[in-house]
Amino acid sequence: MKFTALLALLLLGGCAALGERQQYFTVDLEKGELCRGTSLCYDLNLIVPSFNEHRIAAAYGIHPESYEWDAQQLVELLLQPPNQMYEVEQLGPKHYRIPITPATEKAWYYLRIEQHQLFESGKPRMP
Repeated sequence: MKFTALLALLLLGGCAALGERQQYFTVDLEKGELCRGTSLCYDLNLIVPSFNEHRIAAAYGIHPESYEWDAQQLVELLLQPPNQMYEVEQLGPKHYRIPITPATEKAWYYLRIEQHQLFESGKPRMP
């Protein structure tokens, strides 16, 4: 009985920790990555070949002159969101934590899509 209760607590604690880890993104400027929590990372340079900048811009409520971004422009958007739509927490000289919001989720999602289309799908990419 005690073993079962202990096992249940450990499982619940593990699930709670997993849920907590999922509550933010990490911007790692040293590695050039956007990560869900501290794992599931995607290279910020994946924005360069992307055709999805307009979708990210819409999520942030902006209308930039150009929709051809480089990694630095994406970093600026993530770390300096328009209208202070969320708070950015600096964890170290090159590490930041940003909350999961519809806008940050879109940025991470489209980096993930680029990773898949370019390197994992095995199919040629069409714009």
